[in-house]
Amino acid sequence: MALLVGTHEAHDDGMVTPSEDTTARESPPAGHGPWNEHLRLATVSGIPIGINWSVLIIAWLIGAGLAGATLPDTYPGYSDAEYAVMAALAVACFLASILGHELAHAAVAQRSGVTVEGITLWLIGGVALFADGPPTARSDLRIAAAGPAASILIGLAWFGLGGALAELNAPALITGTTLWLGAVNLIVAAFNLLPAFPLDGGRMLRAWLWGRRGDQLRATRTAAIIGRGFAVMFVIGGVLLVVAGLVVNAIWVWLIAWFLNGAAVSEVRGVTATAVYGDRTVAEVMSGPPTCLEATTTIADALEATILRNRWSAYPVVDHTGRTTGLLTLDRIRRVPDHRRATTTVGDAAHPLDEIALADPDEQVLDALQRMDRSMPQRVVVVEEGVPVGIVSISDVVRELEIGRLISG
Repeated sequence: MALLVGTHEAHDDGMVTPSEDTTARESPPAGHGPWNEHLRLATVSGIPIGINWSVLIIAWLIGAGLAGATLPDTYPGYSDAEYAVMAALAVACFLASILGHELAHAAVAQRSGVTVEGITLWLIGGVALFADGPPTARSDLRIAAAGPAASILIGLAWFGLGGALAELNAPALITGTTLWLGAVNLIVAAFNLLPAFPLDGGRMLRAWLWGRRGDQLRATRTAAIIGRGFAVMFVIGGVLLVVAGLVVNAIWVWLIAWFLNGAAVSEVRGVTATAVYGDRTVAEVMSGPPTCLEATTTIADALEATILRNRWSAYPVVDHTGRTTGLLTLDRIRRVPDHRRATTTVGDAAHPLDEIALADPDEQVLDALQRMDRSMPQRVVVVEEGVPVGIVSISDVVRELEIGRLISG
């Protein structure tokens, strides 16, 4: 995951200098989270490339800062149109650099046998979405190091181009913008190398601990503690920036802190889930058999005859043959006004089949949980030949994870 973070330097004129951090290898599935894709751009080596609408915010901030302050102050004498054009080109090239950073991660991941689901550019950068984690500590290290290495090479390439343009006596505005891109990419690499998990430097630290201890879970927990420590420091730094009157800077720093903390927690949960579930099947963790409701039953009748007499919070909905047609949750019932419950059927109120996650009893739990993460009810309905035989709920997952934590210490 590459986080593009625009920070305002100490200039009242609005100068924007971007920096970036890259995290993410064991990321949530595509379509999940604040980085979900809104527009598909292309497919590169089988990897879907998309953007989230929020990337426009950081693009505007960088472009406005360059066109309105940085370029005019550093290279005076050009027209507003020329500054605007160069700023737009710089933004496009910088976003392409983020994509290059992510593609480097993705390429190394693919060579390590990790499935790459896609890359998305969003508000604070880019995210490479992987279906699974690195198989070994060595591959983890290679994947994490690929991004900063790519940023260093990209930065040096821009510096080389800038030097060549200077030798050719190109306009100072063009040469200067090229050198700016070189400097920014080196800043990207340097920031990424901070040992603040789940930044790339933190992932490299995790890989080293993993290789040394032979325990990925313990290594991830240790790296996450350090990462959350950096998040606290960023929060404190944001407060100091506010005191100094740099409110916009503080917002970006707090945004980094928020992401570091949340991503670190999420990473630990993901690795813990992998350690706890391993090759276990859905049948081993599901609750069942479930209490089912006929689709033609009214909400009022279902409440009186079944729901108020049971402890379940979700009920598979079936047709007259017993096959699953949806899932009725207490939340969906609450959405039906009291005066309509006598005429609204369970089938009409339930989540339809295309919104719920289905799984086979013999399927691996981790695969089913990925689908549950994408579904609206946050439950997996376990079926055999279309007939519901169990449910995996958040409470089932939490119980198994807590047991796993007790066993692993």
